[in-house]
Amino acid sequence: MQKKPAFVDKSAQIPIERRPLAFATTELILDLLYVARDRFSGDYERMWIYFCTAHAREAGVTRREIGAVTGLARETVRRKVTHMLAAGELKIGQRGRLYAAAEQSDPHVQAFNREAKRAAQSYARRVTRFGVSVD
Repeated sequence: MQKKPAFVDKSAQIPIERRPLAFATTELILDLLYVARDRFSGDYERMWIYFCTAHAREAGVTRREIGAVTGLARETVRRKVTHMLAAGELKIGQRGRLYAAAEQSDPHVQAFNREAKRAAQSYARRVTRFGVSVD
């Protein structure tokens, strides 16, 4: 007995003219995850925590806010933050707010920035071929 194919909602499909852009965007995300994987030794939880603190900049971020944004369990955030503070990846400020500690002069940060920029430039070149302007 042959199984009937599942119903596919046509509104959920990416229009044919947008598919190259969707593929280019997916490739950019994968490139950036690859770069971040190397920077954080494959520890994506640590990566999300670091990005949350880097995004918050001068305002800093609390452990609770990190959990809310990332969906990581409170204990995971506590454990990872403790490790990251000890490793010098994060610093703690007033009222327990966390900040990214990496300096732009750090060779690891420079390599990460260089590879992330390369991925973004590759994306910009690709989508320009599809008629999308990237400023």
